[in-house]
Amino acid sequence: MAFREGHILYFSRRVAAGSVVQEETRIPATGTLTEMAVNFPSGGGLGVRLQLARPVRSVFPQKDPQYVDFGGVLNPFRLGVTAEKNQRLQVQWQNTLGTASYAPVLVHLEGNE
Repeated sequence: MAFREGHILYFSRRVAAGSVVQEETRIPATGTLTEMAVNFPSGGGLGVRLQLARPVRSVFPQKDPQYVDFGGVLNPFRLGVTAEKNQRLQVQWQNTLGTASYAPVLVHLEGNE
């Protein structure tokens, strides 16, 4: 995956076994969320979802509000979702593993400003 000009938004949190955690940031410029990359732990068990807040709108997965768990190395996804400056972007992780884990998330924003 090759990110073009714009902003890279980085999310990473330790997710304790059997828990759900969230990290949030404000969108730095109006534009399009073009791509997302997730580094899932090998073996699976850590699900991820991405959403815009106020009003809540699912970004990934776009049609199903469930968590996505691919159980492998870096997975890139195309998004194509419009976002407004200062809108909140949230990543949520759901851990069904027996141990704490991480699944870092990178989101590319191609800004119009």
